[in-house]
Amino acid sequence: MLFLKNLKNQAITIILLLGSVLSYGQTGKTISIERNGTTFTFSFTCDGGDCEYGQFVTGDYWIKPNSPNGKVRFTQMSPEGEFNGAVVNPDLLRDSQGNLLPNEDQRQGLVNTYSHYSADLNIMTSLPYEASAGESIYKTKAKNSGCG
Repeated sequence: MLFLKNLKNQAITIILLLGSVLSYGQTGKTISIERNGTTFTFSFTCDGGDCEYGQFVTGDYWIKPNSPNGKVRFTQMSPEGEFNGAVVNPDLLRDSQGNLLPNEDQRQGLVNTYSHYSADLNIMTSLPYEASAGESIYKTKAKNSGCG
């Protein structure tokens, strides 16, 4: 199952999980979610057709592949463009003891104006993307003004 969750005002997270459906679902190829005036749209297929999707009781979304080892193929996400990044399994880099690496050694694929930006981490530059079980996708909308 894919799990869509609002983590911040301008971001959505999607997690692909295995297991039973936690609420009644429907089938389709698109989910649109409005958050604070921004509409996030995810277009996807499962084995070339519709996917089952729905919402948990918390309001968060999930998408379920058609087979146990199936994938969800994301064909489009909006807001579009590299500036409105999306990354898979976002995390901070750590050393072998689990300590966070300094900021200058971190890599991220969301904000291309920072020196530690890495385009290969931003899946908006390489759609379509096939999500597997256990993956999460974090999608953002860039803010052009009023930052800081």
